[in-house]
This record gives sequence, structure tokens and C-alpha cells, in this order.
Amino acid sequence: MDFIINGTKKEGQLTLDEELTIQNAIEIRDSLLKAIGSVEHTVLDMKNVTAVDVSFLQIIVSALYTASTLKKNISIVNIAQSFMDVVEKSGFTHVVKTITDKAV
Repeated sequence: MDFIINGTKKEGQLTLDEELTIQNAIEIRDSLLKAIGSVEHTVLDMKNVTAVDVSFLQIIVSALYTASTLKKNISIVNIAQSFMDVVEKSGFTHVVKTITDKAV
């Protein structure tokens, strides 16, 4: 996972890759918390994601709460189909629609 901050420290992009599953949950959580703590707006780029499970959704919900508490924002770009499938099956559509531009 790569995290790049733009010059103003207002926005940073965390590029997520491959499998966003329970096996990588600690690394994902730590990277996301670091990103949220570093900038006002964290953009999650899912262009290289190949698999997602419900543990990633739990991390996202927790990260949204953390960001809200800190008055920061999170959004997602290049949304992986595997992510959308898990969102729909798990009933998280009401949460995810607030951070994506896709209709869920």
C-alpha cells in the first residue's frame, strides 16, 4: 500500500492493492489510520484490488467514525467490483454511499 500526500497536506491518497481481507486487516487498519491522521481528506484508491471480505468493511466503518471524530473526510475512487459485491451482500450500502460516487 502506498500513501502519497499532496503538497498542502489537505489531501492524501492511499492506494490499496490486491486482497483486502482478514489476513491483511492489521496492515490495512494501520495504513488507513496513518493516512487519516496525516491529512484532512483521505482518498482510497482501489484500482489494484482483487478481493475484499467483510473485515475490510468493518475497518472502513471504524475509519469513518474516526475521521468524523477528527473532523476529517474519506472517499473512495476506482471502486473494485469485489468491494461493491461485499457491500451489497452485507447490507452496508447506507454507509458506503456516503464515501463513494456510485449508486449502491
